[in-house]
Amino acid sequence: MSRSSKLGLKAKDLKAGELYGVLLKAKGEADPYSDEAIMDQIYAAEDFYEHDLHTRFKPTRVISDARLRESSIDPAVKVTDFNPAADIEEPAYQYDKGLFNEDRWADIPLGWSPIIRLTKVFFWYPGTAIGSSWQIPLDWMRLDRQMGQFQIVPASGPLLPLLSLNTYVLGALAGGRSIPNSLFIDYDIGFEAGELDANHRDLIKGVSLIASMFVFGVASVARTGGAQSLSLSLDGLSRSGGYGGKYGAYSGQIELAKEHEERIRENWKSSWRPVPAVFV
Repeated sequence: MSRSSKLGLKAKDLKAGELYGVLLKAKGEADPYSDEAIMDQIYAAEDFYEHDLHTRFKPTRVISDARLRESSIDPAVKVTDFNPAADIEEPAYQYDKGLFNEDRWADIPLGWSPIIRLTKVFFWYPGTAIGSSWQIPLDWMRLDRQMGQFQIVPASGPLLPLLSLNTYVLGALAGGRSIPNSLFIDYDIGFEAGELDANHRDLIKGVSLIASMFVFGVASVARTGGAQSLSLSLDGLSRSGGYGGKYGAYSGQIELAKEHEERIRENWKSSWRPVPAVFV
């Protein structure tokens, strides 16, 4: 199955926008830079943005230690449909000894954002049968979707689930210990259909600019051959062309696109900042 743009971008969009008026042919060649090659640069730009911003442009599942849970005997936490081509696997989080300390309400930053929903949260002590896990009711969760974090607030329903915390969690609470890889969090992230186009055209523009810079980088070498001089013979029968700047004839377009794209990405990071999580 051939790949398609996650943002719906097409080669003709770049040709009509960022690449408008640019001659995309190698020096002395008749065939222009192909649409298929431009699409490859769009795919690379989309991947770059998702990796750099720790997000996904389409709804995506994030699963804690999916491969470990494939062998679980507990159907409540067993994972049977993990797809590495479509899902994200990340390590289980550390249960921090200060998670419920003083006025804190288990403020937990996640590795990816924006959050669409939490689907499962449970504790499991490392090295024990996963059947001894303890699940946290989802209606205790208070989400900050944009910043990629949530709080556990046991404020609804009976307190029986809270009292049913198994021995290792009670021991951690009483003993003030942190427990690595013990908090499993499954959640969905990304942007739902139409959301980016309606509210975040700047991200789409940034991806287009990155893709165009990838194309310019190839075209600058293919078109100019690296020429950096200009001369004309005395008899006027021969001449050579040269271009200033790092990228030859495309230096101006690349520098302008680079400046614009960096502003878009930095603005996104400061306003929709994914909070990095530390895994131990």
